[in-house]
Amino acid sequence: LFFSYLLFFLIILFLHKLFFHYYLVCKLLNLKCQLFLNFFLLQFVQLYPSSPFLKAIKEKTSRLSEADKAWNIISPSSNREDYISFLLSYPQSIYAQECISRLDSLDWLDANSDNTVESYTQYLRKHSKGHFAQLAKKCIQDLNNLIPTDEEKSTANYIVNTYFEKVNQRNAEG
Repeated sequence: LFFSYLLFFLIILFLHKLFFHYYLVCKLLNLKCQLFLNFFLLQFVQLYPSSPFLKAIKEKTSRLSEADKAWNIISPSSNREDYISFLLSYPQSIYAQECISRLDSLDWLDANSDNTVESYTQYLRKHSKGHFAQLAKKCIQDLNNLIPTDEEKSTANYIVNTYFEKVNQRNAEG
């Protein structure tokens, strides 16, 4: 009898450690471990139906399931508001980092599509350390180099005015 209790205790200890370590690894590495984590939580509920942690575990599995369903709905979307709403609803979700990454990409696509100093600056305000931050800085630099200096404007103005004066002079001569 003593050995069966000891064995039972060791199994409980093993499962608890296994679950705890797996959870830490998932959290640290930000792995998408939704199904495996749910599996462990459900196994725990089945093994220990009178556990004092039962209510908390059921709430956690319900929340994980809810976040998973919500992610599956919005993940194909290209709508910024969907991702912002998801982050506000599930800030601790295992999908939060992916959500932030997609927002970064969507904002980059908008900035790149506009291709203005203002749009790239706005991107950098939102994502100063984003995936495309260095490229946005380069684009701003390139666009600023395209802005003509006062001397270049004056020269271009002179050339255009001279051209039209010559055209008008030639037309007047017949």
